[in-house]
Amino acid sequence: QQPIVASWTHEIVGEELSMLGELAHSGVPFAPSFVITPDAFSNFKAESNLHIKIKHLLGSMNHDRKDSVAQISSYIKTHIKKTPFSNSFVKKIFEEYESIERKNGKVNLTITAYFLHKDKLIKKGQIENIVGESTLSSNIKDVWTYIFEHKLLSLSELTHENHHAYGVAILISQRTDPQISGYIKTVGSNNEKHHYVIEVSDHVKFIYNKNNKRIEKGHHLSNKWQNLVTTADIKHLIQIAEIADKKLYHPHVLRWEKDNNIIVTKIEPVTYKTEYYSKLETVKGLPLHPGVRIGRVRLIDKEHNSFVSNEEIIVVKTLTKPILDSIRKAAAIITEDPLNDELKFYISQRGIPTISHAKDAFQTFKNGEIVSVDAKTGNIRHGSILVS
Repeated sequence: QQPIVASWTHEIVGEELSMLGELAHSGVPFAPSFVITPDAFSNFKAESNLHIKIKHLLGSMNHDRKDSVAQISSYIKTHIKKTPFSNSFVKKIFEEYESIERKNGKVNLTITAYFLHKDKLIKKGQIENIVGESTLSSNIKDVWTYIFEHKLLSLSELTHENHHAYGVAILISQRTDPQISGYIKTVGSNNEKHHYVIEVSDHVKFIYNKNNKRIEKGHHLSNKWQNLVTTADIKHLIQIAEIADKKLYHPHVLRWEKDNNIIVTKIEPVTYKTEYYSKLETVKGLPLHPGVRIGRVRLIDKEHNSFVSNEEIIVVKTLTKPILDSIRKAAAIITEDPLNDELKFYISQRGIPTISHAKDAFQTFKNGEIVSVDAKTGNIRHGSILVS
């Protein structure tokens, strides 16, 4: 089985999806998924002459006037949404969707969008809980229209001359409901190159020496875990680590889940950070929903954005229901002000690690900065901390 059925190269869809493809073709099991490459959007525009309309509209836009930018953005998005897909595109999408349903029954899908400029990743976002072909089709167009959001147009980077250089690759995958999950890291806890780290649901961790081909350290599996993850599963996870180590060259973390079988759900590079932090670099807040997360900061004031990556740590002065609804999914939430009971309920339902009463967090942290959030203790630190 080749879970990712679209073919691509590094130049077309970027490094992250290239890694997914490399591992998929090497036998690493992924959740059933397929890719819509940036070429699909280019073909969509060309087949309907939409690329000409977009070029003319962008050429008539006055970047110094907000109303002009908003109006052009609205026109382009309307044209994209009203333009029908080609029959061949619809057939292909429905074939892939039906292929997933035949194997797994009625499924929820997740769209991961990779926004590119000249083949470099500039933004990443996600839409979850997609059910049905028509909803999937609508969300594909929503992702395409996001390239022409008025906030992005107002930055004066996208023009009638270079709009063709902006594209988006879309990974569509089955949303899973695993019995157990964990991660594989193709480098040791202290960055030892001859070690792999395998963790199971934050409870069981093994250190595997790839030179000696044996487990050096690790917790024994209790009866509870033996029913969910077997010795054969551990061997399978080590095999996946060996493939990733060989194919990706640099250290990576692979997130995995197991229902009936083990599948890899995500790949991310390991970032080396100095593991020393002074007390001055720690912001303290009140933990509301537990969890430990490492990610990039996204500051949100009154404006909010529906494309929030799973890795992003949302920092707000005051969290409101509209902001919470708009961010869809985040690694963690930090708010300076207290939360009311309604917001606490919604957060507990979503399971997002959250810290409130984090004084001066909005001024302390910057957009794009890596921070570590421990929503069990309420500590927020600059940089990345390796945690188990």
